[in-house]
Amino acid sequence: DGVSWSEGTSGSASSFLGVAWSGSQFAAVGSPSALLTSPDGLKWTTRPAPEANKAVDQVVWTGSEFVAFGLMSEVWVSADGVVWEARATGATATISTGGLANGELFAIGSGPDRVNIYRSIDGVTWSRTMAPQSIRAVASNGLILVGVGESGGAHLAEQGVEWVRSQDPFGDEDLRSLTAHGGLVIAGTSGGLLAKSTDHGMTWEAVPSVDDGW
Repeated sequence: DGVSWSEGTSGSASSFLGVAWSGSQFAAVGSPSALLTSPDGLKWTTRPAPEANKAVDQVVWTGSEFVAFGLMSEVWVSADGVVWEARATGATATISTGGLANGELFAIGSGPDRVNIYRSIDGVTWSRTMAPQSIRAVASNGLILVGVGESGGAHLAEQGVEWVRSQDPFGDEDLRSLTAHGGLVIAGTSGGLLAKSTDHGMTWEAVPSVDDGW
């Protein structure tokens, strides 16, 4: 119910950073090249990875397949969480992370390639959007693309074009996570702070968080 929690174990020594649910199976990803599945969140099975020694930190379910992101130039995809394959994104350098927003996949460049965001509706064909270098996470409501990242930077753009910097939610606090629904956008920091925007990310206000840190 999301209220009562119990601690379990995956049986793996890997560090896990992302998990997704398909409606019938969980898929968890981590480092190095860790892929696990579970039908109930209790019993986990290790699955073969397309490549060894990769840092994988995010996985999403698109409605038809799992898509995993990490420190690599491609994404890993699987229809069932059991058999995975690498799929090219067109990235010329390493991707740092990615996600799913409003039915669209996003992969964020890393290092010298951080100004690039790769976007895809089907996970096969990707297009590149230029973005501010500080961005670490993106969200979309289908009209506005919002990005947050280092030193409190919040940016927004229509369809990812002509980015403008909006009000900083927490000054110099680094922002690491983001989700959007309609005009509502929620951003979070690695220190457990939360902020919300009701105008597509233009202005922000802090919201109470349950814990002091994540």
